[in-house]
Amino acid sequence: MSGFRGSDDDLEREIAAVQRLVRVRLRRANDDLRELEIALRELRRERRRRQLVPASTDATQESVSAAV
Repeated sequence: MSGFRGSDDDLEREIAAVQRLVRVRLRRANDDLRELEIALRELRRERRRRQLVPASTDATQESVSAAV
């Protein structure tokens, strides 16, 4: 990056503007990550639920078969 050609005041304003951009982008990235973590948690919960449903269905069918 080449040297900044503005005044010291311009440089300070530019630094402040970039710092604001950094904070906004970090906040957005954190929000996106939080949403992804929530979606991942829900998908894992659904996977656990599906894994439990066939197991309980199989146990019920086996007990019915044994009774016959």
